[in-house]
Amino acid sequence: MISLEPATPQFYCCPWCRRGGLAAVDGDNLQLRAALPEDQREPNGFYASAHWGECQFCQGGFFGVTLTMIAGPIEETQQEGGFWHYLWLNEQTERVGEYDAVTDNMRWSVAIDKTPKGPMLQHDFGPFAMRDGFTDFLRKMIIDLWPDLRELASRTASETA
Repeated sequence: MISLEPATPQFYCCPWCRRGGLAAVDGDNLQLRAALPEDQREPNGFYASAHWGECQFCQGGFFGVTLTMIAGPIEETQQEGGFWHYLWLNEQTERVGEYDAVTDNMRWSVAIDKTPKGPMLQHDFGPFAMRDGFTDFLRKMIIDLWPDLRELASRTASETA
């Protein structure tokens, strides 16, 4: 189970030299849906984006992932104001909280925004030290957390209803 604690000031620092100055230089959709068990694909309101870059001080490579979730089914439309516009962070939202998400062996930041489609959770994992196969690492990490991530999204939606 994921618990939410008050956000602690987290300095986004290099996993190699522990200094700041990270700059993501690229990113792409992280394909998750096909890797999820079929009974875990609904509600389907989620989008994951991997990003990577390097430290301006040591030039060490890093990567991370942002997982955006709304506890509900997506609309098929991609029209203005539609569900996808919130998941892609293209619509205005109202930030209602910033937290540290905590499990037995992980800690990451999560922001909760109010949208007309329900609360949107934006999980930010990383930065991690660059390695070969980092997208497989990210995919496995999220799939391992998936039941708890879904539960947190549902719990947040019911608490704000």
